[in-house]
Amino acid sequence: MFPDLCKETFRDFSQVAYFGAFNISFDNVIIGIVLYYPHYSSAIWIAFALYWVAVALTIIVSFAAIPISCCYQEPHVISEVSGVWLLAFIPLIVTSAVGGTLVPYLPSTPGQLTLTVSFLSWSLGQAICSIILCIYLWRLLTSSLPSRDLIISCFVPVGPTGEGAFSIQKLATGLGNYIQKKSYALPLGGPPRTQDSMAAVAEGINWLGIFIALCLVAFATFWIVQAIFSVMQRVPKRFNVGFWSCVFPFAVYTNALSRLAQDLNNSGFRGWAATCAVITTLLWLFCALVTFWQGVVKGQLFFTPGKAGWHEKRALEKRRKAGSSNRVEA
Repeated sequence: MFPDLCKETFRDFSQVAYFGAFNISFDNVIIGIVLYYPHYSSAIWIAFALYWVAVALTIIVSFAAIPISCCYQEPHVISEVSGVWLLAFIPLIVTSAVGGTLVPYLPSTPGQLTLTVSFLSWSLGQAICSIILCIYLWRLLTSSLPSRDLIISCFVPVGPTGEGAFSIQKLATGLGNYIQKKSYALPLGGPPRTQDSMAAVAEGINWLGIFIALCLVAFATFWIVQAIFSVMQRVPKRFNVGFWSCVFPFAVYTNALSRLAQDLNNSGFRGWAATCAVITTLLWLFCALVTFWQGVVKGQLFFTPGKAGWHEKRALEKRRKAGSSNRVEA
């Protein structure tokens, strides 16, 4: 409806990063298909096709974010960096989790391809998000906290670390099962490929995934603590759509803890995961109810970013054109 306004949106990296939220939602739909209809082969193949659509969308958003910032936006300063920037690259990690969830239900060749792409997506997403997290940490150390309207975005850094922990456990389990069932090993010689040796390799891969997940969960816990203290310093005065940015991080953090509790059979992780699940549910209910009341009933929540300034700019251009035409006629 407003192509000129769309161009203005691309001049703000925070607005561009929000395109990643569409990919994250789409990935959750695919995971839902796999989890709710695992016994229907048609549903699995539909999810497999949608997975590649998600991969394509993720590549478009994540790979285009940096060129758009370089070519169409003004130079950034360190005080502008926020957790929202991560939204452009979190879909890489979420898509890898989709692949890890889908792999156990696929035949050998599609499963191997899905595993490979998912590992590539996870590693790329973790690398880029780690770079941004370093910049964001430096921003917190050298500049003030984000504004009250954006302070809830301090929870977004929990997203890539929590989802990364969940994804690597799924991928490690999928790779381990594939190696054990197919007796696959690298063509480098060594001991014979016996069932026991393949089982040992698979178990080692599973434990490696658990170790990496533990490191990422610790990192995610650090960011949760920092976000809580940041919000306590600058409590928002009113509700806005940005409050939803705390739901996804808590949800993926809960998923990672639940998976660790399952793999390690640890009561501590199980209890902490249950607590986080309750917190996530309460956060979702709060955001959903307030969004419905303020956004749907009262109509005071949703707005088009930059629309007011765009209308003022158009009105100014019309006055300039009218003034120039009057001078020509005179």
